[in-house]
Amino acid sequence: MAAATTYGSTMTSDELGHSSSQVPRLRSTAGSPSAPSGDSGSKRQSGQTSTVTNYLSADSNNADQCTDTGVQLKKVLGLGHGVGLIVGIIIGAGIFVSPTMVVQYTGSVGMSLTVWVATGIMSMMGAFSYAELGTMIPKNGGNYIYVLEMFGPVPAFLVLWITNIMTEPSGSAIVALTFANYALQPLFPSCSPPYFATRLVAAALICIMAYINCLGVKLGARIQGVLTQTKVLALIVIIVAGVHHLAIGNTDHFRNPMEGTIWDVYSIATAFYYTLFTYGGWHTLNSVTEELKEPNKNLPRAIAISLTLVTLIYVLTNVAYFAVLTPAEMLSSSAVAVTPEHIPKRPNTSPDAQTHPQTPKHIPRRPNTSPDT
Repeated sequence: MAAATTYGSTMTSDELGHSSSQVPRLRSTAGSPSAPSGDSGSKRQSGQTSTVTNYLSADSNNADQCTDTGVQLKKVLGLGHGVGLIVGIIIGAGIFVSPTMVVQYTGSVGMSLTVWVATGIMSMMGAFSYAELGTMIPKNGGNYIYVLEMFGPVPAFLVLWITNIMTEPSGSAIVALTFANYALQPLFPSCSPPYFATRLVAAALICIMAYINCLGVKLGARIQGVLTQTKVLALIVIIVAGVHHLAIGNTDHFRNPMEGTIWDVYSIATAFYYTLFTYGGWHTLNSVTEELKEPNKNLPRAIAISLTLVTLIYVLTNVAYFAVLTPAEMLSSSAVAVTPEHIPKRPNTSPDAQTHPQTPKHIPRRPNTSPDT
């Protein structure tokens, strides 16, 4: 085999001609009767070597382009961005609607606050377990990318399909209905808002938000930031008002905090269901792990800080509710945050209330005497 010198390195013709259909092989130049001689032979030899070099360079570039398919995103998110993202996603409509349901299934002030604190601890434990996945697989995508790496494309597609078709739209519907209920409640101070009016306002809100997001990502992100600040500000106002109410001596609702507690396992589990819904969103930062600076450090730190803040805000908000309202008054209201103090509401006459009355678990029901039983 002949040796050819190219850019200071010696390679055999077999190494140069790795593909016989694309790269021509060089014939032996030592002792061959047909070997070219003189300057013309050297030029011809040099030309063949240059041709082989060009083939190799082009083929090497193509190979690099085929193998280097990963896209690396810039790591632009710091610890503060991570905390803000988690807090902004978690704090939503749940804190304005879930306290009523928690009181319904716990029956007392003390048990209700206990469930809120316990759910915060449970959410933090789940978030830390999820953060371990984020540090082991530092890629964007959250649930989708984890299922894809562990179980393959089909289960990952099913997870993505369920999330986009069922989970996320359901959450958006709950948020829209809560907004509509609170927006219409001041117009109906002595009763619950009409059934169809609430649904129409919620549907209009979903359409408006969809249109805003279609206009551009920046506009949608800007409006989301404004709405997040509005939610946090509203909760701060509620907490300050409740603390002031307690400071002036209105502590009657906390003298017997466990009075009326429902110790039924089913009721307590249902109360946890509503609080877990309110704490939902702690997994959000895992969806952008690839863009997080030092994810091994900042991901668990952001989870610890954000969930501590959220738990503190939720517990203080419930304390503010109980400082002004009794459990019975909270149960009579569909919008607890705007319920007037010590003003009982009329029964809900909406079709939902007539079909599915929300009777507290601690109030005994009449036995069913229908022929079917």
